[in-house]
Amino acid sequence: MPAQLNTHTSQPLPTRPDAERPAPVDMARDTYRQLRQGGLSDTDIMAFAGELLSLVATDVRAHSAAE
Repeated sequence: MPAQLNTHTSQPLPTRPDAERPAPVDMARDTYRQLRQGGLSDTDIMAFAGELLSLVATDVRAHSAAE
């Protein structure tokens, strides 16, 4: 797996007004295309998706615990 997919930074993403945000489906498709164009295999992309879901789940649990 490429090294850039194994790193995690906890810096927040920049926020933009809702009108400027791409729809989540569009973001997913664009990201998938970029990963494919970058030469990632099916296995690499599945690992990326799994890691992304894990990070989201961790953030959701942390947010829920803080409430």
